[in-house]
Amino acid sequence: MAAAEQVAGRLNLALVRGDDFGQLLDLSIDLTGYTFEASIYSTLTGEEFLAPSVTEVDLSYGQVNLSMTSEETAALPVGTLGFRITWTAPGGAVRRFLEGVCEVNR
Repeated sequence: MAAAEQVAGRLNLALVRGDDFGQLLDLSIDLTGYTFEASIYSTLTGEEFLAPSVTEVDLSYGQVNLSMTSEETAALPVGTLGFRITWTAPGGAVRRFLEGVCEVNR
């Protein structure tokens, strides 16, 4: 039996320091029972700057919201950072399903 490989999807973000940020993610698959973690980090050192909130909108339709408060975005350094979201499926399988860059502007 051949193994199937899933590559993480690409999602690039752009935001302004000090602004609230929100992005609806519609994955069009049933995500009931899944949990999520997001991270914005330095692409040079790997240091994590922020763990944005990932909240459910309608998991049966695969909809979650990625968000950051104005206080959180104000604490990010200006420049290009890394971004990723992982999910943990029922049963414990962990998979990075979105990654990209996060452009932080003044």
